[in-house]
Amino acid sequence: MDIVIDANVIIADPWFRSQRMRVLLDFAEKRFSQVLLLEPVEMEVRAHFKREVTARGNSIEAAIKNAERIGIRDTPEFDAKEVFKCTFTAWEENLEKLVRSRRLFRIPLEASVLHEAMQRATERIPPCTESGKELRDTIIWLLFIETCKKRRHGEQYVFISQNTKDFAAPDKTSLRQELAGDLAQNGLTALYYPSPEAFNKEHAERFEHINLEWVQARVNLDEIVNSVRERLKEDRSSYFRISDSDYRNYYEPRFVENIRHLNVEITDPVYIWDFDDRTIELSIGCSIDVKASVECGRINAPRSTTFYSDYYDDLDDDFPSTRVLNCYAELSADISATVSGDSLEFTNIEAIYPI
Repeated sequence: MDIVIDANVIIADPWFRSQRMRVLLDFAEKRFSQVLLLEPVEMEVRAHFKREVTARGNSIEAAIKNAERIGIRDTPEFDAKEVFKCTFTAWEENLEKLVRSRRLFRIPLEASVLHEAMQRATERIPPCTESGKELRDTIIWLLFIETCKKRRHGEQYVFISQNTKDFAAPDKTSLRQELAGDLAQNGLTALYYPSPEAFNKEHAERFEHINLEWVQARVNLDEIVNSVRERLKEDRSSYFRISDSDYRNYYEPRFVENIRHLNVEITDPVYIWDFDDRTIELSIGCSIDVKASVECGRINAPRSTTFYSDYYDDLDDDFPSTRVLNCYAELSADISATVSGDSLEFTNIEAIYPI
């Protein structure tokens, strides 16, 4: 089984450090499979990482300079260009290490793929859209097909991309009809997954004694609650919904000010991975119920029954530009934990999802 991962998957974890990426690489190694890095995917990931590091570095440098302008002392020295150089060098070394260890296999771009991609763009053949866009996705898809054709005959292939809009059918879990037709035309079979998690969960290990009750008896729930609390303060406030319906159409949540209520429960499913280095890790589902005071920004205003000028004179009194409102959210989360003997150690919150 050869596995191709799209750029959006790597962009979400460019260092390959998350549990979902480590599980994917470990699965491939144990099953004598290969994770293929297509050249256009690597080019996009590399360019995105450069932009991201540059933007973050410049932002930090600007923040330090602004702090110094108002007299804040003992600020750290920070050279955005030097930080970019060191960070990008370290990232490239990490990528090359994965390639040298044969955990990633590079696949070069072929000229024939470019010609066919342009043909598809002019004829609006998916994954190209009616507007002729998504040339990049078309190049990746065609190179995936060419790669499959040249590798082991009769092998099953896997394509993982979070871009369900252009690659997936309406069910979001299978390939769109036109792409499935491409495979059939070339005598190929391939499975589509919208994320590494979806692939990993289908191939999780089975341990009879490690189940929901075993996890609930050993997990430190207070530690998880505290981590969720911190994550919600740092993470997107778009998880929240305004409690008072009178304000819902006029404000949107922006910054969490105070979490008043937070309940976290361990739920099914529990997925298990037995790594080659003899460590056992779990991915555990959680349900989260949270109520918070959230600073909200005005995005709209109600129609006025008074004259236009009076309306705007009173607007900031009744509907100020920012307002702290009661909000709530119902969420689910994937957390990772490590098994050590008969104990369980919480590791990290891998992801939080709105329900």
